[in-house]
Amino acid sequence: MIEIELKIERGIGVELSRWDWGALWGKSERQLEEMWVEIGGDAVRLGDCARVCVDGDHDARMVLTGVDRRCHGVGLGWSCGELILEGDVGHRCGEGQSGGVIEVRGDVGESAGIGKSNGRLIVRGNAGGHLGGVCGGESIGMSGGEIFIEGDAGRFAGERMRRGLLVIGGNAGSGCGHQMLAGTVIVGGDCGMGCGTGNRRGTIIVGGELADENWEMRYRYACEVDPTWLRVYQRHIKTVMGERWGDEQRGAWGRYVGDVTGMSRGEILVRRN
Repeated sequence: MIEIELKIERGIGVELSRWDWGALWGKSERQLEEMWVEIGGDAVRLGDCARVCVDGDHDARMVLTGVDRRCHGVGLGWSCGELILEGDVGHRCGEGQSGGVIEVRGDVGESAGIGKSNGRLIVRGNAGGHLGGVCGGESIGMSGGEIFIEGDAGRFAGERMRRGLLVIGGNAGSGCGHQMLAGTVIVGGDCGMGCGTGNRRGTIIVGGELADENWEMRYRYACEVDPTWLRVYQRHIKTVMGERWGDEQRGAWGRYVGDVTGMSRGEILVRRN
């Protein structure tokens, strides 16, 4: 196990996206201390701004403490093992994740999990906008894996999502599931304006209310359902996030198909009272 405790002055930004996170395993404390960190635009030796400890059991687990919203690009390209972040982190956490588990014990900033293809990202707080969305220069958002948010998420969560599972325990901002290609988004609370706009084949499940009064002009009512596959998701979510999740998502659902402006093969499931 690797433990890194950052000790950074207040008000100074920390950029960790240039780390080769997969190359950290197997390094000694001395080797880790010689790595460079970008702090306030300057390259600083890790040993000069952090306490580093390597446990002899060599399990694939890393704990990063002393993080806050100034720390950006944490876990970029994470591919194996477990990364635990004790506190809030900034933008692009878990960008391009291709495996393993990242757990944030706090909030995340904008663009968490963008371009991820596999693995699991767990956030025990709130998330900013563009969660699981599109990396710069790419045409699709997350293409696999799972994202679990315990709290709320900002606008455009799951934008152009191709595959995978995105779960938001609280409310989602405007544009949730915008131009989804496929995959599943589950929102325990309310959704903002424009939910599912341009949805092609994706599934959006909303446990609360839809703020857009005109959404039924884009989606047409199909039937009432209580799908078996949703109960399978419920059990999986309870395993990852806790007991209360399964109870909140039970019941009958109204199924609406659309978006009629696109292929009309997407769907929104709205919980019946």
